[in-house]
Amino acid sequence: HRDLHYSLHSFPTRRSSDLLQQDFWRVQKSFSFNFTFNGVPAYVSVPRGYLTDGASVPRTLWSVVSPWGRYAAAVIVHDILCEYLSIVVDGKPYTISRKQADEILYLGLHVPHVSKQEASAIKLGVEAYRKVFQPKDPNWHKVKAELEAKWVARNPE
Repeated sequence: HRDLHYSLHSFPTRRSSDLLQQDFWRVQKSFSFNFTFNGVPAYVSVPRGYLTDGASVPRTLWSVVSPWGRYAAAVIVHDILCEYLSIVVDGKPYTISRKQADEILYLGLHVPHVSKQEASAIKLGVEAYRKVFQPKDPNWHKVKAELEAKWVARNPE
């Protein structure tokens, strides 16, 4: 089954955003996205404290597709997939490609009842980005990971 439930700060986390030079929101409660990958149970976990920038949509297009909407949980999952290019398949870590990360995003867009127009706009943007920039490597950032770890250490559950 697929489930995507999440909890975010309702405003950007200022210190992290300043250090990373763009707006980030912090995930307040861990969640997972469960799906089938090549016929086998798989999942992606998003830990409490994870920093996300939402859908990476240029501000000029926010009237068409906001960085936040009913698709926010799927977008957060996509963020962490792009950062690590890894999922858990049949209980074991499994490396994926950027294209596979994008395909998992598309699965997630069906969970929160996103309209076909929103899903199509997001898919178009993601595919255009992949074709133009051709990302191949995980986009993990050391400073971001350190900020996430420090926040979790200072804010035990």
